[in-house]
Amino acid sequence: MAFFYQTPDMDESLAVPEHVQYVTDEAAQSVVMDTRTGRIFGLDNSAGVIWRALADTGSASAAAAAVTARYGLSAERAAGDVATFVDQLVSAGLLTRSTGPR
Repeated sequence: MAFFYQTPDMDESLAVPEHVQYVTDEAAQSVVMDTRTGRIFGLDNSAGVIWRALADTGSASAAAAAVTARYGLSAERAAGDVATFVDQLVSAGLLTRSTGPR
């Protein structure tokens, strides 16, 4: 079985909307909340690494690099995992995207 990963658009700028709040505790556990709906999302360690990189840099490629550095995944696999997670975050209204210059 082959797996194909879509790589993130490198010109894409990502941002956490104002209605989204997040916290990471000392154990590196992250929780994200949509203040409009009150929905709370708990993130496992790898999702937390991606979330923090996205929130800090607005860059899917930086998030993929963080995953590669932390977990030793190939760049292609990390990019695919980040692209999937970004799509989920955008669908949930927890992240916004735009294309063009940063």
